[in-house]
Amino acid sequence: MMKRIGLGAAGAAWFVFVFWAVYRLTFPSAAVADRLAWEVQERTDFALSLESSHPWWLGIGGTDVKLASVDRRGNATPLVAADAVRARLGLFGLLTGSARVSGDVTMGEGGVGFYVDASQGERGADIHEIELKADQFPVNAIPPMGGFSLQGRGGFDIDAELDAADGMNKADGHLRLGGKDVIIETIPEAEALLKTFDVLPVVIDDLDIDVEFVGGKGQFEAGRLVTTLGTLELSGTVTLAKRIERSKCAVDLEITLTDAIPPAVKSMLASAKQPNDHYKYEIRGICSRAMPSPVTARKARAPRPRPAKARGAAAKRPRGGAARATKPTAELGKRGPAARATPAGRDLPPADEDIEELEEDDEALEDEELEEELEPADF
Repeated sequence: MMKRIGLGAAGAAWFVFVFWAVYRLTFPSAAVADRLAWEVQERTDFALSLESSHPWWLGIGGTDVKLASVDRRGNATPLVAADAVRARLGLFGLLTGSARVSGDVTMGEGGVGFYVDASQGERGADIHEIELKADQFPVNAIPPMGGFSLQGRGGFDIDAELDAADGMNKADGHLRLGGKDVIIETIPEAEALLKTFDVLPVVIDDLDIDVEFVGGKGQFEAGRLVTTLGTLELSGTVTLAKRIERSKCAVDLEITLTDAIPPAVKSMLASAKQPNDHYKYEIRGICSRAMPSPVTARKARAPRPRPAKARGAAAKRPRGGAARATKPTAELGKRGPAARATPAGRDLPPADEDIEELEEDDEALEDEELEEELEPADF
């Protein structure tokens, strides 16, 4: 009896091994990679590229993966560049009509675990839940930001969760970043300039950022970066959009510099200097494309209160003459709800959902036009 059980187990193991070997050797890597890139482009506002793909348990893996956000004009903004990505599809999600994908992203020596629950909506993918977690994510593996990359030692903790069952613009959750004793040895794109000012290496003594989201609006509960060059305080809000790549930032930055900063560097920040020797910047617009702008001392002052403007009939002055006299109140009173009723045969006003989508599209276009007019900050 035991011999039969052993032979059966060996046969099953051999079958699984042969199946997996054949499946992996005959896997259409290039075709799957092209198909994935096409699906992402057709269903979302992102562009995906990967060098190759391979099977990974109940999912798929890819190498040299790049993800970019694409605006309405076709301009691509790089978001993530990973050495490898592995993702598997949850079987239970297929029964409920949603794609529950989990896996990990490898960037250099660092890795981030992720979980995404999404479904196909009328205007692309609707994300219902996101989770990102990483312990001591290496500073060398951080994707370039604003065209600059970091090289050093140490890492950061990442903890992000968003529950968007009613839409990303109404999501609840948090974003937390932390780290201590992280050393920035150089910034390759600005290495020559940094050596001139002799400010490297930079030690990050403490990083504590905590953004809590309620109803789609995130508030900075903590925002502090302490380094050997100075202290950065962050405050403000992050407003999530239905399409997360269109989320908006209204963030204020206040910088306090130490004596380790040369006078030449401080003179470059003169446009943002405040009376208390602090430096203020603001970030406004779509988060993925917004750049810090200096806040001048005059701009930082509180605006003078202005007298309230008269409204209604009090704001209209009679111009004189019997022919130009305003109509009696009694006659105006005849124009009640009945006079404003929608005539038969005409289209009804748009629903609240349609108005919300139109306003969101208009705001996105205004943000893009405004960002084209803004000049980069003079750091």
